[in-house]
This record gives sequence, structure tokens and C-alpha cells, in this order.
Amino acid sequence: MPKDADKLFVYPFSAGVRFDRPRVMTWPVDWWLRSEMRLLGQKQVRAVAFDLFCIAQGEDPVGTLPTDERLLARLVGETLEQWQRLMWQDLHPLTGWELCRCEGAGVLYYHPKCLEIAQEAHSGHGAA
Repeated sequence: MPKDADKLFVYPFSAGVRFDRPRVMTWPVDWWLRSEMRLLGQKQVRAVAFDLFCIAQGEDPVGTLPTDERLLARLVGETLEQWQRLMWQDLHPLTGWELCRCEGAGVLYYHPKCLEIAQEAHSGHGAA
């Protein structure tokens, strides 16, 4: 755990909190089309970044990712070496993701847009 973990953003969903996940994810198309990742990122990085958004919606807590790069590589179907190569790019798959503290889960990654998607789904405003 980072030594400044107590200063990290506290994620609003705790581990083990479950709600019905919609069959489809409401995707912020306008945001994505104008994002630095989509406009400047390499195609493989963009594809892995999009996968991470989708994967995070099924994680616990919803909308987060583990910090262990071996797990991240496995989640997106890359070898650890491939994952590390992608992470050396100026725009990498975790661009925009930040560390947070999650009750019952410790320190994880979250992306503000991914959290927004999860909150909309939780409040019932997501696509059904």
C-alpha cells in the first residue's frame, strides 16, 4: 500500500456492494470521440484502454481495476511483457486512471469517467 494511501480519493462503492449490472454499458460517445486517448493513442493501446473500461464494470468494487500489472495483463489478454510495452507509450492503457482507497479492497485504480458510468448504472439511469 502506498505510504500516502490515507490521502487518496475514497472510492464511493465498497467491496462486495452489488447491484444489477445492465446488459449493456452506457458509453459516453462524445467524450470518447474527443478524448486524447482516441485521437492520439496507438490503436492497440486504445483497444486495451476500452477493454479496461468494460472490464472495470464487472470488478469488485464496480468501476475499479487491480493495481497488480500481472492481473491487468491477464484481464486484457496480454502477456506481462506485452502489457509492459504498452505501458511505456506516452498514452498507455492506464492513462487517466488514478489510485483510490476502497473499503474492503485496499488500493485500486479508478477512472473518473468509469466511476460516472458505474454511478449512472447504480442509480438506474444507465441503459437496460
